[in-house]
Amino acid sequence: PLSGFAEDASLFGLEGQPLQGTPKHIVNSQFGWEGESDRFTVLLGWVDERILQRGSPAGGIPTVFETPGIQLDAVYGVDIVLFGTDASISISGRNLLATRHEEYQLSDATPEGRTEFLTYDRGRSLSAGLTVKF
Repeated sequence: PLSGFAEDASLFGLEGQPLQGTPKHIVNSQFGWEGESDRFTVLLGWVDERILQRGSPAGGIPTVFETPGIQLDAVYGVDIVLFGTDASISISGRNLLATRHEEYQLSDATPEGRTEFLTYDRGRSLSAGLTVKF
């Protein structure tokens, strides 16, 4: 499919190999606390290295791997009364560890052995919100 030509499936030698998009390990955790008028939640997600795109052995195109890494998020919310009306204030932080998204190919064709495919800094994000109930 990458070369635009049909290739015999036996060229890929997939027997016993990991499937595309399926990592060995995935962790998704949520820890929270909730009080009378406030709540705090921490979300942790981790995905092990996985195959993003199968390469073409016959065409000399290496497999693309993806390493999403660790995602740590936190959310805090509190209920308040604002001008006699029920309201809620929330603050959230996403990707607090500033984990990079990495996509790469491994090959002996380059001196480094690794070619970046689509690697970038996701950055952190902070947001605040106000909800008013009418």
